[in-house]
Amino acid sequence: NNTNNNTNNNKKETPPPPPRLRYIPLLLCLALIGRMWYRVHHRSLDWMDSFSLLKSSLDTCPRSAKSNLEISKVYSGLQPHLFDLTKSLEHLQRVEEIDPSYCDVHQQFSHCYIQQQNYIEFERRLAKAVLCPFTMGGATDMWRRYWPAAMKDPAGGEAAKKRLAKYERQLQAAIEREQQELSQGKPQWKGASL
Repeated sequence: NNTNNNTNNNKKETPPPPPRLRYIPLLLCLALIGRMWYRVHHRSLDWMDSFSLLKSSLDTCPRSAKSNLEISKVYSGLQPHLFDLTKSLEHLQRVEEIDPSYCDVHQQFSHCYIQQQNYIEFERRLAKAVLCPFTMGGATDMWRRYWPAAMKDPAGGEAAKKRLAKYERQLQAAIEREQQELSQGKPQWKGASL
């Protein structure tokens, strides 16, 4: 019995850590959780509307042709309170610098140019949009509505008829080139070009 008591007395219990040190792991864990919550909360705010999401996308990847095209749509009137054709055109020019073969851009250019009443550039871009497989439907509809109105204009109707004939020749030549390439076995149609 006495031996057991001596052994117990020889074993000294380690004292508990001071109270303030005991909470450090808990505080570090809470700080980490708080930081993660803050980041998730702010990132989810980016998804609340299309503009903040697009801005976040461009901050992450400024050379994304698709994101530049989409934010151009916002600035060209999709969200009227952000309307700024200059910014819209800047983003479109960036799209062409990033990927010159990205044909979706032509319809958006034509949308901006018609708002600026720059009809010559509008027509040129619209003709290219008609040849793009991704914008062909909307561009063809606009084409069919625009030209009859342009040719009825007393001041510029005759000039519009000449421009239409020029574009129709260019479109026909582009379609023939594309058909020829397809008949030669070229694998994928990326859209004809003027």
